[in-house]
Amino acid sequence: MKRFSLNLSIPRKKELILSQFVTEVSSFVRVMNWDYCEEGPKYWPNADGHNQSPINLDLSLVKHITVDPLKFLNYDVKLKGEIVNNGHSVQVTPRFENSVPEIQGGGFDQTYRFVQYHFHWGLHDNEGSEHTLAGLHYPAELHLVHEGLTNPNKIAVVGVFFVLGDDDKALHQECTVLNKIIDPTQSQPIQEIVLNDKLPKNRKSFWRYMGSLTTPPCSEVVTWTIFTEPIVITKSQLALFRNLHDKTGHTMKNFRPVQKLYSRELQLMNIDFIRLFGIIAFQHRKRTLTKRKLQLLCFKPTKIYPKIIWHRNSSLSHYMCSILDGRIKNVEMNTSNPA
Repeated sequence: MKRFSLNLSIPRKKELILSQFVTEVSSFVRVMNWDYCEEGPKYWPNADGHNQSPINLDLSLVKHITVDPLKFLNYDVKLKGEIVNNGHSVQVTPRFENSVPEIQGGGFDQTYRFVQYHFHWGLHDNEGSEHTLAGLHYPAELHLVHEGLTNPNKIAVVGVFFVLGDDDKALHQECTVLNKIIDPTQSQPIQEIVLNDKLPKNRKSFWRYMGSLTTPPCSEVVTWTIFTEPIVITKSQLALFRNLHDKTGHTMKNFRPVQKLYSRELQLMNIDFIRLFGIIAFQHRKRTLTKRKLQLLCFKPTKIYPKIIWHRNSSLSHYMCSILDGRIKNVEMNTSNPA
């Protein structure tokens, strides 16, 4: 009987080893062939890390800090390079001849040199951005990737949200060639790129936290800077992105689910609360906007904030806020241009 049991234990051990091997191979294959399907991101490397990105930008958890302004060097230089559908996103990699764009200041530990930028979007207007603001997605998000000059193992990513509007300046060059890179690996030369066009007018106010790359290998080496003010993408431009195919041949959508903040510090730099209050409320414009809901959404409910009114300013392509008195009495929407 003992001898019979011993003979059975050997194949069982082999089965266990084989099962572990199959599991490891399956995980490796998933990582090497990563995608944005429903279960895909769960198998990405470092998926269970405590410093992963993206996250939800929650005003109730922030630490308010004042820092020197960000400095964008050579962001006004016209660049040329290549735009490619890599099967996961649209990426633009410029070729530098002389002046390389750099960022410094704004609480950074070193100067960071620009490397590339890429986009994230969804199939509908209520999804697409990777980071969320008060739990809501913007329709798209831009990531400008930089590497450290002193320590190139450190990465700084500048995130910019998109809102729908009429101004097509920010993405004019890219959208002239998107219909030529519909399928993965297709690429086109691109010229007259000006990085300044992809930044909001208000560059003083931004979110800051330590996180990771949002795609494999999801390395936790990124200092994230996300502007509170969005820039504009038109409906026709967004439709061009939604016409692209991923590596599986399906219509591309490429935003990773938000990750837990855990014990990380979420900082809000040089913030104009009234302005941000209006931006968040605008994101909720299709919902019932009550005084209590807005207070709970944006601030600690024990505080009292000014009544505000939103003005649509087409030249700036965002909502401006004005303080009318010292207490919230109601919420008014005004879609006409201010005098």
